[in-house]
Amino acid sequence: MPPRARQNTLSSRGSRGSRAAAASAAAPAPPAAPAPASAATITISIEGQEPAALADANLRNEEDEAELSTSSDPASDTQDRPPPTPIVIGDVTYYDKVEYEGKKGKKKTAYIWNYGFEIIHATSKTKHYYCRLCLDEKEGDKSYKPLTMNGTSSILTHFRSKHNRDKHGNIINPTSAPPSGTASPMPDSQIISLSILDKFKLLLIQWIVFCHIAFSQVENAYLLALISFLSEAFAKLMPSRVTVRGWISTEFHKRKTTLSKELRRARSKIHLSFDLWTSPNCYGMIAIVGHYIDRKGCRQTTLLAIRKIVGEHSGENIAACVCKVVREYRIRKKVGFFVLDNASVNGVAVDRIMSSLHPDMPEKQRKRRRLRCFNHITNLIAKAFLLGVKSEETVDQLLLAEHHGDFGEIADVWRKHGTLGRLQNIIRHIRLTPQRRHAFKQCKGSPEDWKEFGHLEVCIFCAYSPFPSLVIPIKQTLT
Repeated sequence: MPPRARQNTLSSRGSRGSRAAAASAAAPAPPAAPAPASAATITISIEGQEPAALADANLRNEEDEAELSTSSDPASDTQDRPPPTPIVIGDVTYYDKVEYEGKKGKKKTAYIWNYGFEIIHATSKTKHYYCRLCLDEKEGDKSYKPLTMNGTSSILTHFRSKHNRDKHGNIINPTSAPPSGTASPMPDSQIISLSILDKFKLLLIQWIVFCHIAFSQVENAYLLALISFLSEAFAKLMPSRVTVRGWISTEFHKRKTTLSKELRRARSKIHLSFDLWTSPNCYGMIAIVGHYIDRKGCRQTTLLAIRKIVGEHSGENIAACVCKVVREYRIRKKVGFFVLDNASVNGVAVDRIMSSLHPDMPEKQRKRRRLRCFNHITNLIAKAFLLGVKSEETVDQLLLAEHHGDFGEIADVWRKHGTLGRLQNIIRHIRLTPQRRHAFKQCKGSPEDWKEFGHLEVCIFCAYSPFPSLVIPIKQTLT
């Protein structure tokens, strides 16, 4: 390594300005920025003013003009700043990023910046990491090349493999490695094929996505120890939290492109169903699902999108979100029917969607494209059977009382519904405290204890039921 580069490794960032005197004269320097045109004279034209007011305006104009002439010019600062000191590594010239750009960015807190800094290639302007430890240890090795700045995972891997430091900068104790009796059961080959690497990335992504794992867990020390125990080669490939976010985004777009091609090749129409709800962190969300027969003749149900709804949950707002998803997958001509619940906004949404996709379709045909969800209808029937014709009002009262934590109001609402309400109150009373749950479990007896009650029957009366009474053997209720 040239003496100039070696001297750079030993100098701190604050003392790099002194390196300009010893820089190579042949090293290319970045072109100076052209000076902008001089500041234009400010003129104020005032009509219909008195002579005194006009004189005051001219005076203010002259004061502003003098202030502009004495103010500092940014171009002059650029011209006065000395050119950055070239850093020659091998036969390649770099510049310190801070000196090259003439400004300091946000303070970086990672420990890697205590052992190096960012440099810029003189020709390609690519960003690289200048490792002081490597330059000190290489002793003039001309084959040394600065690390390319593409996140921090490659730099952390470099410090782990070359300088025996973990992600926090602590020196890894060699005695902490597993003893020979517990060596890795996997053959630790240093050569990993691309197919195996892609499989490893996919498995890691599936674990994070399907198990709802935080991105930061890929840097967990215990996980890294487990991967190292299985294979040191894979441990060196473990990404950072930023890199794994990029992997997931890339895999998502790849899967979305594949799904779009599959939808366009489907044998049947793409029938859509969607529903809205409020997430625990108070975001309005909509999920859109596609139902179709694929090109192999198999029935498929696939989640197409989960989007955030901005604004009110109106039919127009829902239609705009669904139409955007349809255009993204390019399935406008293959959209079939819509299976939705009985909310009135869904009818408006379907009408707007079909009007946007097929402007020439008559209104009567647009209305026929909406189908009612059978499960939702069954749910409404069950609530009407149990809670009466005013089941929606009862549910709203229960939700409001539960939101305020008013258990007395909850008991009063259920008490109005006869036997079913009393049974609900008994269950809630038992489950309210762990002591009552334990006492209830102690009441459980053996089947022999209930033989004498096997011939008894329970008669349940429901005022809102079409059946006047239900006679059920008590043995069936217990089993």
